[in-house]
Amino acid sequence: MLILLAASLALFVTGLLPYRHVLDQDARLAEVLAVIETGTQGEARVALDSTVYVLDPERYLPMVQALLARAEASTDRGAARALMTKAKAALPDLPVPRRTQVQLALAWALVALGETAAAQQMARTVLQTAGSRGFRLVSLEARSLMANITDKEEQKTHRAVGQELARDFTNGLAPDMALAFMRRPFLKYLDYPITALDSLDDVGELSDDDLLETEVAPKDSAPD
Repeated sequence: MLILLAASLALFVTGLLPYRHVLDQDARLAEVLAVIETGTQGEARVALDSTVYVLDPERYLPMVQALLARAEASTDRGAARALMTKAKAALPDLPVPRRTQVQLALAWALVALGETAAAQQMARTVLQTAGSRGFRLVSLEARSLMANITDKEEQKTHRAVGQELARDFTNGLAPDMALAFMRRPFLKYLDYPITALDSLDDVGELSDDDLLETEVAPKDSAPD
């Protein structure tokens, strides 16, 4: 019985691998293992869920679920929808900054599923919150998403506002940091040119590893 229970939980536990560094905390892990060994599968799942909740104060799990849903969309639509359902269920309990990030990730997942109308609705919610709270980087990405899935005047508006936001981010940055910022994949939907900075990469001032590792965060968009 215990072997079957362990096997049935294997995939579920695999989903918690990003949290293995916190699950190693002896006391909490001992409690979870005790439930797995003596309780039902349902009780074990509850114990694991509560462990992630307690040891994941930044609430990354819904974000990971939404990102995985986007990745799964092209190969397993059912799995993608299941992950999205879990991420959506967590939204009411998330702090506003994290909730907005998860909603944006869900909007991208909806785009990957071909559900354009639903993606537009989700992205508009993101833009409303990001605009009122000053989450400029989230707003920039949401503008890029909308520029990708709208047309005509609405697309022009999102593209123009997005380009202005991108300029705000790059003004005053060192050239290598500006190049790293402008290589973010979603900016391609804004038709925002990066050719003026490409020469930096050509002469070796910024490697591909640097491009992957460099992060630029807005100075005035700290989470509430």
